[in-house]
Amino acid sequence: HALVDYAHNPASYEAVGSFVKNWPGESVGVIGGPGDRRDEDFVTLGELSATIFDHIIIKEDDDTRGRPRGEAADLIMKGVKNTQTNTPTTIQLNETKAIELVLDNAPENGLVVILPESVSRAIDLIKARNPIWDSTASQAVPSSPSYPEDFTPPMTAPTPVVSPSPEPLIQPH
Repeated sequence: HALVDYAHNPASYEAVGSFVKNWPGESVGVIGGPGDRRDEDFVTLGELSATIFDHIIIKEDDDTRGRPRGEAADLIMKGVKNTQTNTPTTIQLNETKAIELVLDNAPENGLVVILPESVSRAIDLIKARNPIWDSTASQAVPSSPSYPEDFTPPMTAPTPVVSPSPEPLIQPH
């Protein structure tokens, strides 16, 4: 199962986390944030992620918004370590490679949560691994999809649940 959301600040991570924490299986988060955020915001994203996900992959946006490559990831990792949860964490700065890594190694019956810079790219990467998923799934899903009674989703490919948020929930000051 996969959830894609444009969460990129502490409030949106908390909102996603309220869903993820109720997931019955393992969860893996592909996380990051825009480079123009404050250092303490990145640390907070790491702290929140360590309490939300069972495994974390830290990535960075292609557009680092002037921040040196790797710096945002280091700050997020600092936040993960601050929690002392020992949450297994991998840094893969390239967003596409991070998404491919999580999709290739997703836990069975787990939830993959991708918080990307590019929602459409994340959806395309999921669709490439799940050939039965048609183009209608790339639209916002108001409720669970309707399947025929005899349909059983494949267990080897993530089933996307897409929640695009084109605008931030909270505008930066």
